[in-house]
Amino acid sequence: MKEFLKRFILHNIWTKLFSILLAVVAWASIMNVSDPYISVTIRNISVQKENEATVTDENMIYDVVSGETVTVTYNGPRSSVQGLSADDILAYVDLQELSITNSCPIHVELKDKDRAQNVKLTSKSVEVMKLSLEQMVKENKQVVYETVGTPASGVYAEISVSPTTLEVYGSENAVSSVERLVAKVDIQDVSSTSTVSVEVYPVNSAGEKIESSAITIEKKKVEATITTFPTKNVNIVIETNISAMKGFTYSELKFAPDSVTIAGPITTLNKISELKVTYEKENVNETINDNINLSEYIPEDCYLVSTPDFVSVMIPVLILDQNKRFELKLEDIEIKNLDPKFKLKNVSDELTVSVWGTEESVAELEAGQLGLYLDFSDILEVGDYKISLGHKDVKDLMFDEIEADVVIIEPKEENKTEHQNEHENGEE
Repeated sequence: MKEFLKRFILHNIWTKLFSILLAVVAWASIMNVSDPYISVTIRNISVQKENEATVTDENMIYDVVSGETVTVTYNGPRSSVQGLSADDILAYVDLQELSITNSCPIHVELKDKDRAQNVKLTSKSVEVMKLSLEQMVKENKQVVYETVGTPASGVYAEISVSPTTLEVYGSENAVSSVERLVAKVDIQDVSSTSTVSVEVYPVNSAGEKIESSAITIEKKKVEATITTFPTKNVNIVIETNISAMKGFTYSELKFAPDSVTIAGPITTLNKISELKVTYEKENVNETINDNINLSEYIPEDCYLVSTPDFVSVMIPVLILDQNKRFELKLEDIEIKNLDPKFKLKNVSDELTVSVWGTEESVAELEAGQLGLYLDFSDILEVGDYKISLGHKDVKDLMFDEIEADVVIIEPKEENKTEHQNEHENGEE
């Protein structure tokens, strides 16, 4: 069987090969001569817009409602239509042909004029492009930056953009939806000052990027200057000026954080050993919990690197509700500014001194610690007086107001009175 097949295939082999080749050539010749008509469909051809100034010169803006792409079918000799693609076809509308219904007819042409003579456009998926027209508005929008990445270790990057505002063009609704323009600046591992060109894009009030062909920005890019500064960590020192309402006192201030990182010129940083912060409050009667804005205490040519940008303070305020009483005699109290020509006679046998404080401040309090005194600097003549009892100013103590009844005499009057008494006693 094998021998038979071998002889059959190899017998007159050249004749057989020539016959096959002749058949192929004959088929190709027939096909070229006949060149049958076929149809080809090309999809998603972008429709271009011509003479847009017809609309924009009228201070109007348009948006495409439908007809942005078209699908077409061509019929013709296979040699002419086979291989057609969207790149071979020009689809366009002329806005000068805009109708009162805001529609423009779509024109379709083959770019190859020789090929166009042999083929026929048999169908279009859409005949017109429909537009929506609105009055165009312009508004200045602020340009803000957002950073991406972190600078090199020990470096702070300060960003500025130019220009800081740009005009946004578009329909009233589209432009009003733009809250600001954002430029994202890459500062990853930056260590030196530089200027880069950065694209801007619009965002809405929620910070979401707006993707709309109805918005045009005056410039697509802005210049962002990245200025670098060294950083330094310094301790925070808080100086307080606080007064408590009568009947209250305050205890030790607590705050956090206790240090902050700042950046700026090295000459300025070398002069800063600590960050001094002041806190003032009057007539407090309840515990203080407050935040101090640190940026107010940073030198003008420096920047606050740490977050948050405030220090939290807490000052406990206590009520003076614990009472302690002291029974004192006049001789237990310091006499101040009594004229030497006068002498003091005590009318009040005892004085009750009432002191209020916290449980801790009055627990082991003694009279000698109060610094009690009577001041006679305003007494210019003899007589009976009520003198307010003075005391040392102690933060955690409150004194009830006390007046002492005193008599001011001259020493000779006292001697005269004593002689009169002796004389009267002798006569008896």
